[in-house]
Formats: sequence, C-alpha cells, structure tokens
Amino acid sequence: MFDKLRARFFPRTAVCLHIFYPDVALEILDKLKSIRAPFTLLVTHSEPLDPDVTARLDDLKKMRPVEVRKVANEGFDIGPFLDLLPKLVRYDIVCKLHTKRDHPIYGSVWRDLLLEPLIGSDTIFRKVVRRFGRRRRIAMMGPADLYMSAQYLMGDNTRSVNDLLSEFAPERISTDWGFFAGTMFWARPEIFQPLMDVKIEFRSMTGSRVDDGTMAHALERIFGLMPIIHDKKIAMLSVRDGELKIQSLHGTGKPKRHSMGPFLADMNKMRGVVTRPAAAE
Repeated sequence: MFDKLRARFFPRTAVCLHIFYPDVALEILDKLKSIRAPFTLLVTHSEPLDPDVTARLDDLKKMRPVEVRKVANEGFDIGPFLDLLPKLVRYDIVCKLHTKRDHPIYGSVWRDLLLEPLIGSDTIFRKVVRRFGRRRRIAMMGPADLYMSAQYLMGDNTRSVNDLLSEFAPERISTDWGFFAGTMFWARPEIFQPLMDVKIEFRSMTGSRVDDGTMAHALERIFGLMPIIHDKKIAMLSVRDGELKIQSLHGTGKPKRHSMGPFLADMNKMRGVVTRPAAAE
C-alpha cells in the first residue's frame, strides 16, 4: 500500500542523459539546472567529458544526485540506455535524453521539438511527473509533433525490427504503431524489461554520420511499441504559449505519416527560421 501511495504522489524519477556532443550537453544541462523538482540524473558517455561539461555536472551535484558512467561507443544513445536498464527499473519513471546535434540542413529544430515538451520548464516537468503518478495506465509520453508512423518510416529497419520482435512479441504486433522520432521521451522503465533478456549486438559507432538502418534505429521504432505490448497507454505532449497539454491516445493513436525533411522545413518556416541549403554533392 505504501509503495502504491508513494508511486502516485512521489514517483521515483530519473533523467537519463547520454552525452556525446559537449555543446548540446551544456544546453541540456542548463535546462535541467532550472528544474527544481526532485530527480536523479544518470549520465552516460563514451568519450572523455569536456571540462565545461564536468564543471556543469559538478554544479548539478550540489542540487541533486548525479551519477556518471562511461560506456562503450555502441548503439548511439540506445546502447547506453539499454546498458542502464537494470538500474533504471528501480525508478517509477524516467526521462530519456541525449545530445542530439543540429541537423546539417534543418538546424536545431528537431532537438528543440523534442526537449521543449519534455524538460522545457520546471512547471512542464512537474506536470508530466504528476500525470504519471495519477494515471498508472500511461506508460510513455513524448512530443506530439514527433510521434511518427513506424510503418511509414520503417526505412532499412524491417528485418532488424522483425527479428527483435520475434524474440519477445511474436503474437502481439500491430500492423502499424507510432514511435518518437529522435528517441527522447518519458516512460515507465519496467516496459523495457523484455529487452533485457534479448541478445542485442551493436556495431561500434565510428566514422561518418549514419541516419538509418542500424540496430539502434530498429530499437527506436520498437520502443514505441512497448507500451502496447504491456497493454498500457501512450500520451502526447504539446506546448503552446508555454502551457503543456497532455493527451492520452486510444491504442496507438494516429501517428504522423510524412517524411522528416519536409516536416522539419515546415517547422522552421513556422518559427521564422531559414532552412540551410543542402550541400552540393
């Protein structure tokens, strides 16, 4: 009884941040510093941390628990998240973040659309935590603007997605489902436990930019299916004039079916930002 009451009114909350790009890390850490609600910050990194990032983490340690873990440079931000799962399942809810860099054409808009409804302010953060506490059926929340159709944006990931799903959900696959493009969201970590029993191999992440077709991209899509497998709900987060709106979906809802490029260009146009021209081949 006590655990249920605590989970409702005082959910154990973690923010999981994978750091790769130091400039983006500083941006996210500044946002987290402005949040006064209680949470534990769990940081992963594969390269030595920039001194400015280390200093910012030291400042945060004066405010709240902060743990830092060095991990292998495998699976982008997904590999480190799975590496943390045995620890994350001790929490009621977790916010998964990473240092998503600017798009070479569309700039920071993708990252901005991810971060604002997740950690845009202390008020937004607290509202999300309260909703998780009051609505046990909700297992995942993320940016409404980036809730995309897995079927439409399956790309080169079909085989990896099917192989992974056959390991733990062979009979419960929807014809389509949504996922949060960019892999930042709030969730109950317990829904990811089936993945702890699956052998997942990532390639070492070195070399040039890779935009699709890796095991990490397959898992990005599968993450959106995990609440449905557990008969739980997904909720959309949207911010208008600084106010957060939370809307629960029926089943998988109606994920967006459009390509990311034109969508990001439209978002930039709405914000009055000029999209950079593509580099010549």
